[in-house]
Amino acid sequence: MCLVSIQVTYETQRLYKYHKNTSQVRLLKMREIQSHNDELHRNLVRTLNIRRNQDIVLQKYRLDLSSRFALKRDMDRTLRQRKGAAKWPLWVVQLICELLVSGTPPTSIPSNIEILYETLYSASPKSLPSVSFVRSCRTIVQVLGETISAYKLAKDDNWKQIFFDATTRRQVPFQAVIIGLMSSDKLDPVIVSSCIFMEDETSEKQVEGILEKVSLR
Repeated sequence: MCLVSIQVTYETQRLYKYHKNTSQVRLLKMREIQSHNDELHRNLVRTLNIRRNQDIVLQKYRLDLSSRFALKRDMDRTLRQRKGAAKWPLWVVQLICELLVSGTPPTSIPSNIEILYETLYSASPKSLPSVSFVRSCRTIVQVLGETISAYKLAKDDNWKQIFFDATTRRQVPFQAVIIGLMSSDKLDPVIVSSCIFMEDETSEKQVEGILEKVSLR
């Protein structure tokens, strides 16, 4: 009887250890699976947030694209509210100035604008600026150039050199003035004026012409 009791106790302990080890192994596997599932859940949430943000950005781009095509610029003059006279919009004047700066002749700018407009919008413009209006925009380019030169000269007082160059075209003398600024160890030539008309080519008249051009009045 005692021997049977000892065998039962031994068998019970053996089964207890077996089941205990088995339960521990299963518990570890369950925790690993749970940790893996949690990581997958976090990755899924992160991916959904990225997808949501991408959808928002894509929708914004679609709205911008549709608004750009909807806001088609009409190539036509608009009426002023006060005087009633027609004028060209600002973007047309900017385009003409850009073409003038790039070296396009004024007589070629209206046809170039027509080609550019038809290429972008697949439609002919309602009207085009005249050659005389294009030529009048050269004054705007001149004022902008002089303003930029004055700004650069006022901003940097490190003037290193000044250049003069006089020439004559059809018995009319004129002179150019260039000031060299030293910025970042590089000489930056600033064209103060490319055409100063003079009465004659004497040194006195050259000085008078330069002073009259650069002096404030």
